[in-house]
Amino acid sequence: MQSLRLRGLGFVSALAFAAVLPSAAAAAPGDLALADQAALGETPYELVTGDFNGDGNVDAAAPNANSANLTVLLGQGDGTFEPAPESPIGTGASPLGLAAGHLDGDAELDLAVVQGQAQTVKILLGDGDGTFTAAVAEPSVGVSPAAIEAAELSGDANTDLTVANQGNGTDPGTVSILLGNGSGGFTAAGTSPETVGVSPADIVIGDLNGAGAPDIATANVEGDNVSILPGAGGGDFAAASSVAAGDGPAAMVSAKLDADADWDLAVSNAFSDDTTILLNDGIGAFTQPVSSPEPEGGNDNIGAGDLDGDSDVDLLVTQANDELAELLNNGSGNFAPATGTPITKVHAFPTEIAVADTDNDTDLDVLVGGGNGGDYRLSSFLNDEPDADSDHVADSFDQCPQVSDPEGCPRFPRTVSIEYARKAHAFKGAVASGEPTCVGPGAKVQLIRARPSGESVIGKDKTDVDGAYKIKERAKRGSYRTRVKERVYPALGRCPAASSSTIDP
Repeated sequence: MQSLRLRGLGFVSALAFAAVLPSAAAAAPGDLALADQAALGETPYELVTGDFNGDGNVDAAAPNANSANLTVLLGQGDGTFEPAPESPIGTGASPLGLAAGHLDGDAELDLAVVQGQAQTVKILLGDGDGTFTAAVAEPSVGVSPAAIEAAELSGDANTDLTVANQGNGTDPGTVSILLGNGSGGFTAAGTSPETVGVSPADIVIGDLNGAGAPDIATANVEGDNVSILPGAGGGDFAAASSVAAGDGPAAMVSAKLDADADWDLAVSNAFSDDTTILLNDGIGAFTQPVSSPEPEGGNDNIGAGDLDGDSDVDLLVTQANDELAELLNNGSGNFAPATGTPITKVHAFPTEIAVADTDNDTDLDVLVGGGNGGDYRLSSFLNDEPDADSDHVADSFDQCPQVSDPEGCPRFPRTVSIEYARKAHAFKGAVASGEPTCVGPGAKVQLIRARPSGESVIGKDKTDVDGAYKIKERAKRGSYRTRVKERVYPALGRCPAASSSTIDP
């Protein structure tokens, strides 16, 4: 993890460029700015928050499906995160769903991890300092388990678990109900497993029909619907009913989205790339408001919370093009994109969302997990954070701040692609970066050839608006590389960092 802070500027250089610096944009509730990125394991599949070490700060945990482990990150109280002492924690193959709760009756927060290959749940009992001890027993669940939730279901005050099992993807899926004994052990409820729709990918728990008992809802990605399991008491459930959603409902949250006291549902649809809003009539029947489905959505996850401070629950959805969309609620369950949405400063392929106050300023912040190519991160967005250039990167983290001196800008290497087009006798490529930097046009690219006597610059170009360049130069045998020179954009407050790549045509 890297936590960036700007170095101070000298008085003379700051004064010299004062006339060309952009005016600061005042932050407002609901404005999200990136403040930190912490390393995760390979392919994070879920994201939960809680205070795992008892210091009062929000911590985070994510199971990493392809590295068979669990990352635990301890919040520093300012929106930044550091790895817990024993993180990552080994799990069985394909750890997928994750839930946090008090599973053994003490004051420490525990974790339950779905192990997809073994079709079991690994119970990790919190030690109170950010470390965990694995329970001996790992209760079995159904075929292809994908998601898990923790809640009290049976009326005995012990925390129980529910696991959505996708099955074979064509027959109806199931939900395993695991009743806790208060000491970290679990047994299946009498009616478990419960039958739901085809390929349940997500699960939520709440009193959806107003009867006073917890109910269960699953988002069924192959069934294009949501299953509602009414609670029958004692950890048992009545037969499921269904309500239509969009194409490929993959993630879901339950929240009070309109003016009444009923628990509603918001469903992110992976294949139609939109979000279905389902408003509850108080007895478990759901209808869509005027603006549903919302045009933003898809990918893998959705989060909910009052982001703009107006007491209405807003939504956040990850989108397939490396974006995070913020949808603001008008109080009746109809939503509109926030100003500046979608946010493009999200690390590649964002898939997981959590909403919590990570910097202890009483407003809700946003955590997003994702990545690809072996580079997976937790992106931490702070709410109402100073962001002078309005690029959704907090001033305390921005690699492109309002500076006039490149020494005041933290540097990160960029990816510079290079290839040789033989027929055109041209070296071409593009400058890109997964970091929240500004590729802007006009960055100087140098073509350098290595000789026994040393390197020499043999061609130059400037990047276009997409970061692409083309240098016409006939290649001879040898090694070539491109270098992007660091450049300051005083009027924009941007400074691309230097980098290079090599090729032997």
